[in-house]
Amino acid sequence: MEQTEYKQIVARLEGLTDAQFDALLETLRYRKDADGVQRLVMARLAERQCCPYCEGRTIGSV
Repeated sequence: MEQTEYKQIVARLEGLTDAQFDALLETLRYRKDADGVQRLVMARLAERQCCPYCEGRTIGSV
């Protein structure tokens, strides 16, 4: 995102109601938590090079 777009978004945050602001914070927290979990799983897969559930060498969907 370009800096000008970012500044416009931040400026518009002042118009949010308390409920809208709380919903936005919850969404951002969820995204941050999900990103952290994904990074952890990918790091463990790269480190062990096997499925964390069955320790099989082939990882994929059925």
